[in-house]
Amino acid sequence: MNTVTHYKVDQAIDLLNISRSTFYKAVREDRIAVTKIGRCTRVCAKELERFAADAKVVN
Repeated sequence: MNTVTHYKVDQAIDLLNISRSTFYKAVREDRIAVTKIGRCTRVCAKELERFAADAKVVN
């Protein structure tokens, strides 16, 4: 079972179909929670699902 639990930033912005600046703006506004692992930034898969669901409600 190879389910992805965390995504790289590039993968997350591709899945969400948003720009890098929009992604980091959402991070600054605490709308997307990220995890730092050393110098790497990762986003939990469940967090992406939550953000995408919230974005659909707003739009």
